[in-house]
Amino acid sequence: MYTTRSDVTLQRPDKLRVISPGDGPASEFYYDGKTMVAFMPAENLVAVAEAPPTIDAVLEAAYHVAAIYFPFADVMVADPYGDIAKTLELAFYIGQSRVVGGTKTDMVAYAGGGVFVEMWIGAEDKLPRRARAVFRNDPLQLRHQVEFSNWKLGPAVPAGTFASARAAKAKPIPFAHPGPQAAVRRHASGGRRARENSMRRQHMQHDRQRPRRSSDRGALMWAGRGLVARGQVRQCVRRRGLLERQ
Repeated sequence: MYTTRSDVTLQRPDKLRVISPGDGPASEFYYDGKTMVAFMPAENLVAVAEAPPTIDAVLEAAYHVAAIYFPFADVMVADPYGDIAKTLELAFYIGQSRVVGGTKTDMVAYAGGGVFVEMWIGAEDKLPRRARAVFRNDPLQLRHQVEFSNWKLGPAVPAGTFASARAAKAKPIPFAHPGPQAAVRRHASGGRRARENSMRRQHMQHDRQRPRRSSDRGALMWAGRGLVARGQVRQCVRRRGLLERQ
C-alpha cells in the first residue's frame, strides 16, 4: 500500500495550490493564473513556466510539459459532471452510508473510459468524501482510493497563498516530461480523459512520487499527485481483496 496526503487550496477560475508533504518525496505545486511552479523542498529545486488562464487549462498544460498529474482531477475541474459524462457508460445508485467522512453519504458507482469508480458523496452538502477506482486493463486490479476531508468552502484566502517565497529562492531547472515525447504526442488529441488514463497506467507501473533529475539537462521530472478545494486528500493504492485499515 502506498499512501500520500495533499493539502489543497483552490480558488476559481485561476488559482491552485497543492502541498504534498508525504509519504514519499515532499512536493509543492502553485498556480496563480499566470505562472505554474513545481517545487521540491528537500532538493531545493524549482521549475517555473508560463501558464494558461484557467485551472482546467493548467491541468492540461502541466501534463503536457512535465507529466504532472493529479489522480482525481475530475473533482477539480469547473464542470465535474460534464467531464465525466463524456465517456460515461453506466451509473447506478447503491444506497447510503454513515461510516465514511463522519457524515451520511450517498454511494454511487459509474464506469467509463476504462475505469470503474465508486463515490461516497455527502447527502446534505453534496461534497465528495471518498472515491475508489479500478482500471479495467490493469492486470493487478489495484484499487486506488482517495479520502476527501476538512472541506472549507468560501473562506478568506490569505494573500500570497498561491506563491512560495522559499520556492522563489530555490535552484531553477526546466520542466521536462519523464516519458517518451512520442507518447505525449500520441495522446495530445485524445482529450483529457485519454491522457489521464495513460498517466494512470504509468503510475501503476512506476513510482509516481519520485522526482528525478535528467543527467543531461538537469530537468525536473515530476509526476504530481493531488486534489481538491481547500482541504485534505489522502490517496491510497491497494490490491483488491485486502482488508482495509480502519
